[in-house]
Amino acid sequence: MKKDLIVKKVKEIGLTNDEAKKIVELFFKIIKDELSGGSEVKISGFGKFYVKSRKERKTKNPRTGREVITSARKEASLKFSENFKKFFHDKIGEGK
Repeated sequence: MKKDLIVKKVKEIGLTNDEAKKIVELFFKIIKDELSGGSEVKISGFGKFYVKSRKERKTKNPRTGREVITSARKEASLKFSENFKKFFHDKIGEGK
């Protein structure tokens, strides 16, 4: 998936594949580092990456139907900006 992101746009901005790969990898590393340190990452016009705490809860195993306890944990989440939601709805959401 990352490779697809790189290949699609690399020629438009005049970078080599290796240069673009380094930029994309650095971008994801920054997000991971900030989240693991407890910070949020806001990207104007796109959204906000943040860490969400999940409580312990009862769930069902879909294969067996048995009730199991899912332990408390933290997970990375993304909340899209209103601008991105509007773009998605206007350009993609209607099958354009």
